[in-house]
Amino acid sequence: MLGFLFILLAGLLISSVASGLFFVRKLKLSPPETLCAAIGASYVFLYLTSALIYALHLPQFCYCVVSFACGCLSIACWRQWRALWQHPQTRWAIGSFGLLLLWTLVLLSMIRNYSAGTIQLSHHFE
Repeated sequence: MLGFLFILLAGLLISSVASGLFFVRKLKLSPPETLCAAIGASYVFLYLTSALIYALHLPQFCYCVVSFACGCLSIACWRQWRALWQHPQTRWAIGSFGLLLLWTLVLLSMIRNYSAGTIQLSHHFE
């Protein structure tokens, strides 16, 4: 169970951050701006590919292909990630992003039931 969670978090990190650097690495931005642009480009890439898979009624296996493509794009940008990591403001931003992710996961882990429980709201509106 813990190994699956680690793989899931690594996939989230690669898909939501790493693949966007491939698209924004040639722009003349400061390192923290490059990090933010890479995150935004990753989410746009994931949104467009997911919408394309949905619109074309492709099998769900294609989502794994997109994750694999994100991993390949992140490997292609290894040197740029290394250069970003050496900048102190970027390390601070990555640490803050990690802390926010951890905080969100802790908050999600406290939810015991995602439904309204036994509360019936229909009788309040009668």
